Amino acid sequence: DVWKHTVSAVKNTPADEIMRTTMLFHDIGKPMTVSTDAQGHCHFHGHPKLSAEIASTILKRLKYSSAFISNVKLLIEYHDIRFKPEPVIIKKYLRKIGVENMRKLLVIQRADILAQSFYKREEKLSTLDAVCVEFERIINSDECYSLDALNINGKDILHRGATKGE
Repeated sequence: DVWKHTVSAVKNTPADEIMRTTMLFHDIGKPMTVSTDAQGHCHFHGHPKLSAEIASTILKRLKYSSAFISNVKLLIEYHDIRFKPEPVIIKKYLRKIGVENMRKLLVIQRADILAQSFYKREEKLSTLDAVCVEFERIINSDECYSLDALNINGKDILHRGATKGE
């Protein structure tokens, strides 16, 4: 059930307050989003977004800082995205959430997978391992993934022949 999964996910998460709080609330919206298909399988469409909103409301009531709440909310919203080890996809999310949040998200996803059933666990972990390798390769080789990471400035452009004001 969701509670046993949540407890296991928290146990599988490093002792980091943001990551553990994320795992505590990551599936809290599942009971409100459950639907059953014709084959009797349950689905939880939209649960990350709802879980993030519920967590935000609770953390505000508990007087957590806005920065803390924003970090937890972001990680919950993205926790269920299953990445492929493709540079374009990884760079897209690096651009959206940044290096440190991506690093935390990959740890959170591992904890989530380890707390799930054994169904396709090895396949999911293998894919996640490949994503982690590709992520580290991108970061360690200083590949550009956003305009902020682009190693160029106005002087470089002027040096290439552009004139001021173009």
